[in-house]
Amino acid sequence: MYRQNLFKWALALALATLILTSCDALESTSDQESADAPRAAETTSMPSPGEMSDESMDVQHKAAIEAIREFVGAPTLSVAYVETTTDPNNSAVQVEVYDAEGVQFMVDVQRNAVVSMQMDDPGQAPSANAALSPEELEQKAREFLAARNPCFGAAASRLEFTPGNKDGHYFFRWQIPQSDPNRPLDQPAFIQVGMSIDGTIFGYVDAGICGLDLDSLPPLTPTPQPTDTPQAPAPEQVPTTNPPAGYEGWLVYTNAAYGFSVRYPADWTLEEEQDPNSTMQGRQIILRPPQPMVMLVVGFKRADEEAQITRTGVGSGDLVTRGTVTFLGQDVTRHVLVAAGNDMTVLYGEGEIHRSALAFSLSLDYLGQALDASALSEEIQTTADQIVASFQTE
Repeated sequence: MYRQNLFKWALALALATLILTSCDALESTSDQESADAPRAAETTSMPSPGEMSDESMDVQHKAAIEAIREFVGAPTLSVAYVETTTDPNNSAVQVEVYDAEGVQFMVDVQRNAVVSMQMDDPGQAPSANAALSPEELEQKAREFLAARNPCFGAAASRLEFTPGNKDGHYFFRWQIPQSDPNRPLDQPAFIQVGMSIDGTIFGYVDAGICGLDLDSLPPLTPTPQPTDTPQAPAPEQVPTTNPPAGYEGWLVYTNAAYGFSVRYPADWTLEEEQDPNSTMQGRQIILRPPQPMVMLVVGFKRADEEAQITRTGVGSGDLVTRGTVTFLGQDVTRHVLVAAGNDMTVLYGEGEIHRSALAFSLSLDYLGQALDASALSEEIQTTADQIVASFQTE
């Protein structure tokens, strides 16, 4: 067991270095290896595993294992063949499944390309002293895909980008806009990278982007803003005059487009979501205290807008009800996610909170590990509650 754990940590560290290798070095290494040893993917046709001789199967396994080693940058990685099956994310593709002591790989038999990599226990990935920002993680995910997937560069501009995170794990996904009834669960073709907050890649899936007819996919363009809706101004960075008791020295943010304002402490930061590829563009603000890995996320829209502003899920743990807080004149219930004895998330209200012509979604999250003693402290939660209670509408 000790040796297995050591191997897992070593492999996780190897995976963590994937995104730190320069693209030029990767391409040079790949070109040299291709020149020295022709790969099975270069053949024009290949029989199914059931029709292959033992000798041909052995050659295919060796080629697949080399593809895996090259993919993770570990030339001596111990890899074992498990089975040949249908890709669960792309039923038109036959894959060989391999195991490398806690990491499972799937290799496309025809292309001899890694189409899936998943650590059995992402929580075992090594943690860095400092967490990376979502923007830094996204950039690393893009660099990783550009270096290891030959189709990503050309396809990225035609795919919808959807970031997300759950329990300190981030997911960056690119997919075609429409669903496909010929694929499992009608899901669209997509490519996804899973990454821990320290930058360790624990998951990768290529569900068929190399088989897309890009000419049939129109380029994505940012969603235009309504002509009668003014752009929201930048947050004011000065204290309000004559603030209510308890808000002395706080700053104020006013959103003219949606007609609301909120106060927040001067040592917190506030960011507006302005990414044109994000479905939350213009409909989300994120407030961060000095404590790292904590954020208060506020989604908003008009009640008649067809936009998803609520989160898709929470991490593992027990969800308990703990008090209420006043939000725009009415009390909302506080639901707290508790894991390993620590408060990890506070959900305000039940999904969307409707007030007059607006709808809101509010949640406070700690993005670190459940065993971290700090997590969401009582002080942080009290301040977040004050921020929620300070909302006003015009």
